[in-house]
Amino acid sequence: MRKTTILQTVIFFLIITNIAKASLSTIDHYIQDARLVGSGRFKASIDIYLYAQNGILNPVKPYALSIKFLNNTSKDRLVKTNIKRIKEQEKVDQKLLDKWQVNLEHIFRDIKKKQVLTMIYFPKKKLFFYLDQDKIGYINDIHLSSVLFDIWLGERTPQPKLRNKLLGKENKK
Repeated sequence: MRKTTILQTVIFFLIITNIAKASLSTIDHYIQDARLVGSGRFKASIDIYLYAQNGILNPVKPYALSIKFLNNTSKDRLVKTNIKRIKEQEKVDQKLLDKWQVNLEHIFRDIKKKQVLTMIYFPKKKLFFYLDQDKIGYINDIHLSSVLFDIWLGERTPQPKLRNKLLGKENKK
């Protein structure tokens, strides 16, 4: 039993280390001394990692989410899912949702298994998107940038346990 636990811990560490290396080269360009705050898995489809300066989330300083996809995911599914999650977070009129959907359609791409989507957020300013090491777009809309991060980090997220893991408030299991 103990050997299994040690093996699982080693495998988890190796996976995080490899993701961290791939994401951190992009994130370090924008966030000085970026370190992992927390991580977690959403269903069996994505692994999510939150990075901030020195591994401490400060809501007025830049921070980043890296999302490793464990399955192929279409651009259309990404856009629809994000719009759906935004609607769950707060009341937004349809005209604004339509505008945001167009913005996301211009940024998102079809994603292949094991690719990493990284979003680097500058609070009250903008949001950059990278797919692996390639910059794929940015958003200057402060409200849209904020609600995209609220999907995972907001107090009204439908995934509070995952939120706590990302924020480093819950032990990883």
